[in-house]
Amino acid sequence: MRSDDTTPAANRRAYQAAYYKANRDRLRAANDAWKAAHPDELREWYREHQKERYGAFQQYLRELMSERTCADCGGVPYHWHHVDPEQKYMDISHMHGCASETVEAELAKCVPLCRSCHQKRHALMREVDRRQTP
Repeated sequence: MRSDDTTPAANRRAYQAAYYKANRDRLRAANDAWKAAHPDELREWYREHQKERYGAFQQYLRELMSERTCADCGGVPYHWHHVDPEQKYMDISHMHGCASETVEAELAKCVPLCRSCHQKRHALMREVDRRQTP
């Protein structure tokens, strides 16, 4: 891409942006009418789109896990453990619809653990909670 941004693609994007701005109401009305007339197609598209996004997100998490080891034993991690549960925004596995910045921020609060170490940490946390509760 050239630095002066006069490429055909840049010209096309500028034209499309100007066209949309000038015809926004008409284009939105046509889009809404299509959605109302084709609810089954829209539902099917949405399901497929969600499957693709979820699959891509799961693949991303698997790749991250493959680069790491369990923080406790050095084994193969399968879980993301929030070090401070009070700071937890959401389970990592449920963040497939979130922005990548939000996911990265949440992963920064976590350590990778294997299943048995994750269970041990949570058992220890429950034991500490029981001792602190009168």
